[in-house]
Amino acid sequence: MEPLDNLELKKFKTDKGAVIPAPLGVSAIFTSLIVLLTGHGNLFFVGIFLVGIAILFLKNGVEVDLVNHKYRDYKLLFGNYWGKWKPLAEGDYLLISKSTKRSAAPITMAMSATSSRVFYDLDLITKGSRDVILKRDPDYEKLLRIAKMVADDHALKIAERVNNDYIWLN
Repeated sequence: MEPLDNLELKKFKTDKGAVIPAPLGVSAIFTSLIVLLTGHGNLFFVGIFLVGIAILFLKNGVEVDLVNHKYRDYKLLFGNYWGKWKPLAEGDYLLISKSTKRSAAPITMAMSATSSRVFYDLDLITKGSRDVILKRDPDYEKLLRIAKMVADDHALKIAERVNNDYIWLN
Protein backbone atom coordinates (compact mmCIF):
# COMPACT_ATOMS: atom_id res chain seq x y z
CA MET A 1 0.00 0.00 0.00
CA GLU A 2 1.21 3.47 -0.84
CA PRO A 3 1.46 5.83 2.15
CA LEU A 4 -0.86 8.83 2.05
CA ASP A 5 0.91 10.92 4.70
CA ASN A 6 1.96 13.80 2.46
CA LEU A 7 -1.10 13.76 0.19
CA GLU A 8 -2.67 17.14 -0.52
CA LEU A 9 -6.38 16.87 0.32
CA LYS A 10 -7.31 20.49 -0.34
CA LYS A 11 -6.75 20.67 -4.09
CA PHE A 12 -7.45 17.99 -6.63
CA LYS A 13 -6.58 17.89 -10.33
CA THR A 14 -8.08 15.06 -12.38
CA ASP A 15 -7.19 14.41 -16.00
CA LYS A 16 -10.22 13.30 -18.00
CA GLY A 17 -8.26 12.41 -21.13
CA ALA A 18 -8.01 13.63 -24.68
CA VAL A 19 -10.23 16.38 -26.02
CA ILE A 20 -10.01 15.08 -29.59
CA PRO A 21 -9.58 11.35 -30.33
CA ALA A 22 -5.92 10.41 -30.82
CA PRO A 23 -6.46 8.60 -34.15
CA LEU A 24 -7.36 11.96 -35.73
CA GLY A 25 -4.02 13.42 -34.60
CA VAL A 26 -2.10 10.35 -35.74
CA SER A 27 -3.82 10.52 -39.13
CA ALA A 28 -2.96 14.21 -39.51
CA ILE A 29 0.69 13.58 -38.62
CA PHE A 30 1.00 10.50 -40.83
CA THR A 31 -0.66 12.12 -43.86
CA SER A 32 1.32 15.35 -43.60
CA LEU A 33 4.60 13.45 -43.17
CA ILE A 34 3.97 11.38 -46.28
CA VAL A 35 3.15 14.47 -48.33
CA LEU A 36 6.14 16.40 -46.95
CA LEU A 37 8.61 13.54 -47.42
CA THR A 38 7.53 12.97 -51.03
CA GLY A 39 8.34 16.59 -51.79
CA HIS A 40 4.78 17.61 -52.69
CA GLY A 41 4.09 19.44 -49.47
CA ASN A 42 4.01 23.10 -48.66
CA LEU A 43 3.52 25.24 -45.57
CA PHE A 44 -0.09 24.02 -45.30
CA PHE A 45 1.09 20.45 -44.58
CA VAL A 46 3.58 21.71 -42.00
CA GLY A 47 0.58 23.32 -40.30
CA ILE A 48 -1.40 20.06 -40.49
CA PHE A 49 1.58 18.25 -38.93
CA LEU A 50 1.69 20.75 -36.04
CA VAL A 51 -2.07 20.53 -35.53
CA GLY A 52 -1.74 16.73 -35.36
CA ILE A 53 0.93 17.06 -32.65
CA ALA A 54 -1.30 19.46 -30.69
CA ILE A 55 -4.25 17.05 -30.96
CA LEU A 56 -2.17 14.29 -29.37
CA PHE A 57 -1.17 16.47 -26.42
CA LEU A 58 -4.43 18.38 -25.82
CA LYS A 59 -6.12 17.07 -22.65
CA ASN A 60 -9.00 18.18 -20.49
CA GLY A 61 -9.87 17.71 -16.84
CA VAL A 62 -11.18 19.35 -13.71
CA GLU A 63 -9.34 21.09 -10.90
CA VAL A 64 -11.02 21.55 -7.51
CA ASP A 65 -9.91 23.83 -4.68
CA LEU A 66 -11.82 22.73 -1.56
CA VAL A 67 -10.32 25.46 0.66
CA ASN A 68 -11.49 28.36 -1.51
CA HIS A 69 -14.67 26.54 -2.71
CA LYS A 70 -13.97 26.82 -6.42
CA TYR A 71 -13.38 24.60 -9.43
CA ARG A 72 -12.51 24.88 -13.08
CA ASP A 73 -12.77 22.71 -16.13
CA TYR A 74 -9.37 23.02 -17.75
CA LYS A 75 -7.62 22.31 -20.99
CA LEU A 76 -3.97 21.27 -20.90
CA LEU A 77 -1.53 21.68 -23.77
CA PHE A 78 2.25 21.31 -23.39
CA GLY A 79 2.12 21.91 -19.62
CA ASN A 80 -0.11 24.99 -19.80
CA TYR A 81 -3.48 24.87 -18.03
CA TRP A 82 -6.31 27.24 -18.86
CA GLY A 83 -9.92 27.50 -17.76
CA LYS A 84 -12.12 29.87 -15.77
CA TRP A 85 -12.52 29.37 -12.01
CA LYS A 86 -16.13 29.07 -10.85
CA PRO A 87 -17.69 28.93 -7.37
CA LEU A 88 -18.23 25.45 -5.93
CA ALA A 89 -21.48 24.78 -4.09
CA GLU A 90 -21.43 23.28 -0.61
CA GLY A 91 -20.63 19.57 -0.58
CA ASP A 92 -23.42 17.13 0.19
CA TYR A 93 -21.55 13.79 0.15
CA LEU A 94 -18.75 11.88 -1.56
CA LEU A 95 -19.53 9.19 -4.11
CA ILE A 96 -17.25 6.32 -5.12
CA SER A 97 -18.12 4.69 -8.43
CA LYS A 98 -16.49 2.19 -10.72
CA SER A 99 -15.87 3.11 -14.34
CA THR A 100 -14.27 1.40 -17.29
CA LYS A 101 -12.06 3.29 -19.69
CA ARG A 102 -11.79 1.72 -23.11
CA SER A 103 -8.98 2.51 -25.49
CA ALA A 104 -8.26 1.47 -29.04
CA ALA A 105 -4.96 1.27 -30.86
CA PRO A 106 -5.09 1.22 -34.66
CA ILE A 107 -3.57 -1.87 -36.27
CA THR A 108 -4.64 -1.21 -39.83
CA MET A 109 -7.10 1.21 -41.38
CA ALA A 110 -9.91 -1.32 -40.84
CA MET A 111 -8.89 -2.91 -37.52
CA SER A 112 -7.94 -1.80 -34.06
CA ALA A 113 -7.03 -3.53 -30.82
CA THR A 114 -9.17 -2.53 -27.86
CA SER A 115 -8.45 -2.79 -24.17
CA SER A 116 -10.25 -1.69 -21.07
CA ARG A 117 -9.07 -0.63 -17.63
CA VAL A 118 -11.12 -0.32 -14.47
CA PHE A 119 -10.93 2.92 -12.52
CA TYR A 120 -12.64 4.16 -9.40
CA ASP A 121 -13.86 7.75 -9.30
CA LEU A 122 -14.31 9.88 -6.21
CA ASP A 123 -16.92 12.56 -6.89
CA LEU A 124 -17.99 15.43 -4.68
CA ILE A 125 -21.77 15.60 -4.92
CA THR A 126 -22.79 19.17 -4.16
CA LYS A 127 -25.99 20.85 -3.06
CA GLY A 128 -25.72 23.00 -6.20
CA SER A 129 -26.04 22.25 -9.88
CA ARG A 130 -22.53 20.88 -10.51
CA ASP A 131 -20.88 17.78 -9.09
CA VAL A 132 -17.12 17.44 -9.59
CA ILE A 133 -14.68 14.58 -9.76
CA LEU A 134 -11.93 14.80 -7.17
CA LYS A 135 -9.83 11.75 -7.93
CA ARG A 136 -9.61 8.83 -10.37
CA ASP A 137 -7.51 5.83 -9.39
CA PRO A 138 -7.29 2.14 -10.33
CA ASP A 139 -6.64 1.22 -6.67
CA TYR A 140 -9.95 0.99 -4.79
CA GLU A 141 -8.37 0.75 -1.33
CA LYS A 142 -6.26 3.86 -1.90
CA LEU A 143 -9.27 5.80 -3.18
CA LEU A 144 -11.34 4.69 -0.18
CA ARG A 145 -8.65 5.92 2.23
CA ILE A 146 -8.54 9.28 0.44
CA ALA A 147 -12.34 9.48 0.58
CA LYS A 148 -12.30 8.83 4.33
CA MET A 149 -9.72 11.55 4.92
CA VAL A 150 -11.63 14.10 2.80
CA ALA A 151 -14.90 13.11 4.50
CA ASP A 152 -13.33 13.63 7.94
CA ASP A 153 -11.88 17.02 6.95
CA HIS A 154 -15.15 18.32 5.48
CA ALA A 155 -17.77 16.46 7.55
CA LEU A 156 -19.17 14.56 4.56
CA LYS A 157 -20.76 11.13 4.24
CA ILE A 158 -19.43 8.58 1.75
CA ALA A 159 -21.60 6.53 -0.59
CA GLU A 160 -20.62 3.89 -3.10
CA ARG A 161 -22.56 3.19 -6.27
CA VAL A 162 -22.94 -0.55 -6.84
CA ASN A 163 -25.23 -1.74 -9.66
CA ASN A 164 -27.09 1.60 -9.65
CA ASP A 165 -27.74 1.32 -5.89
CA TYR A 166 -26.13 3.54 -3.29
CA ILE A 167 -24.48 2.00 -0.23
CA TRP A 168 -23.51 4.34 2.60
CA LEU A 169 -20.03 3.58 3.93
CA ASN A 170 -20.00 5.83 7.02
